[in-house]
Amino acid sequence: MFIVLEGIDGAGTTTQAQLLADKLASHNIPTLLTAEPTDGEIGRFIRLALSGEKSFSSRALQLLFFADRQEHLQNTILPAVEAGKVVISDRYTLSTIAYASLGGDRSLFSNLAEYFLTPDLTILLDLPVQTALDRIAVRGEEHEIFEKEDLLTKISQAYTQEFEQLSTDKKLLIDGTLPIAAVADIIWQNAATKMSLI
Repeated sequence: MFIVLEGIDGAGTTTQAQLLADKLASHNIPTLLTAEPTDGEIGRFIRLALSGEKSFSSRALQLLFFADRQEHLQNTILPAVEAGKVVISDRYTLSTIAYASLGGDRSLFSNLAEYFLTPDLTILLDLPVQTALDRIAVRGEEHEIFEKEDLLTKISQAYTQEFEQLSTDKKLLIDGTLPIAAVADIIWQNAATKMSLI
């Protein structure tokens, strides 16, 4: 099974991906937790761009994301799925399309997304932009290039539009302002039901 967590920066995708992986492990279910951008060569290059150390056009950056995803899919995700593991990814195609919308490239990247494995479950953690910015501020880390109110607002809207296009049986929308434990429980109930664990 392939499960993806999506949402704007500060939505809590990394936390919830880890909690789901831990829960599956507690049930002795072989699991792989991964993320995009990856830790591979292309992924590390992307992170330099996100931090502002490198500069690319919107289209060039998004194409880098797809190149990273191709390597991720071929070398990590597909082998794990074929080995019978549950793969949990912190971000995937929905993120790339949503962020690409800033450069007006949504249609191009929506078409490219069709070449990649479709998740069995895409979970969107939805929350107000200001709440996300407050969470980012608490981290005390350097802001990435997209972590600005006007940009996150546009990205959030793009997420919603793209999420609506997904098959009803393959998506789950969650109020990201709920307590961490409550969000984790909703995710677990849905994932476990899909895997016939409950």
